[in-house]
Order: sequence, then structure tokens, then C-alpha cells
Amino acid sequence: MASPSLDQILEATISPDKDQRQEAEKYLELHAQNDLPELLVSLATVLADVGRSAVSRAAAGLQLKNYLTSKNPETKRQCVIRWLQIDSGVRDKVKSLALMTLGTEASQPSAAAQCVAYLAAAELPNQQWPEVTTLLVNNITNVQSSVALKQATLDAIGYICEETDARFLGPHTNQILTAIIQGMRKEEPSNRVRLAATKALLNALELTRANFENEASLDFTNHVVIVIRARLRGIL
Repeated sequence: MASPSLDQILEATISPDKDQRQEAEKYLELHAQNDLPELLVSLATVLADVGRSAVSRAAAGLQLKNYLTSKNPETKRQCVIRWLQIDSGVRDKVKSLALMTLGTEASQPSAAAQCVAYLAAAELPNQQWPEVTTLLVNNITNVQSSVALKQATLDAIGYICEETDARFLGPHTNQILTAIIQGMRKEEPSNRVRLAATKALLNALELTRANFENEASLDFTNHVVIVIRARLRGIL
């Protein structure tokens, strides 16, 4: 009998059948014990592949996220340590695939946005992946970017602000605020983008406190919030 494909295993992890779920999870855990780097790349590859089923992609994103973080603080710390011990080439591949996935998912919230945030939260405090904010800002400012890409990118920025200690985001503050304000402008035609930017701003308030202490910056940001609140009132 042929071994099940990764797609079949991933779909089984979210099956209503408890036995199927447990068997699939056991398979993935064994794979992780034998070769975690290879599994992480495989999960990121499925997540990024628009030719895969939406179910497989969503399940891959969930599993990848589970290997990157945890609600338990100690387990989360161990996830970070384990991730940083992986070869940098593998880590770069997973990060690249996660970024490529932004804006391509059918399901919400974006698993890719969450994965990007957990990866950044692990690496930025360790002086790694400093270019991530530049890459995300480029998604927002690029006139060729789709609404879906802008929305997922703003979601990722919001999650990064939520998951990463503000002390380690200081050098990235101006870029983060630039992306958020860009998404909140009245010239932005998409309500989805403006709503995502507004949510990201809420997560970034602690981070951007220094900017808000500047009177001109504070007045501008307050003006934007008032305008966007009025325009989004129908969908909030």
C-alpha cells in the first residue's frame, strides 16, 4: 500500500475523524523528530503553492505555525531556540516562502501573515532578518500590489507588533508606521486595506509612542484615524 502524500496527511490533521487526526499528527511529529528542517520547508512549500487545495494550504500553515510558536511561554521559548538552531539556508527558504504566500490565500485570517510574524518575532530580537520590514513596506507602497497582498501584509505587520517586544522594533518603527499610514490614506480605494491598516495601528500603538509624542506626527495620525473611522463605519 502506497504511503499517504503530505497533502493527504495535512488534510487529515483537520479531519472531523479523531482517529485520522491523531494518526496524521503522529506522522508529522515523527517526521519532525527525524528531520525538522525538511518538514518545515515542506510545510512552507505547500502553504505557498497556489496549485494545492485550500484545505491543504490552510492545514500546512497551521502546522508550520505550531512549530514556530506556542501559547505556553516556555514551549514558545523552546520553539524559538529550536528555530534559531536550524541552518540559515533552511530558515531563509522558509521565510521566503512565507513572504511569497502573502496575498494568495483563500482563507482568513492569513496563516502566512501569522507565520511571517512568528518568524520575525524569533529573529529580530536576535539581530536577524532586519530586512523584513523593508520587504513588507514595499508590498504596501508598490502600486502593482493587489488588495489581497496589501491586506495580508498589513495583517503581518500588526502581528509582528503584537508578537515582538517593542524594544527590538525600535529601528523599524518609522518603516512600520509608514506602511500603516500608507494603508490608511483616504486615497486608498480598498476598505479591506484601510481596515487592516487600522487594526495594525492598534497593535503598533506602543511601538509608535515616540512618533506620537511629536505633535505634527500625532496630529496627522489622529486626522487619518478620524477619516478612516468615518469611511469604515459601515463595515466595522
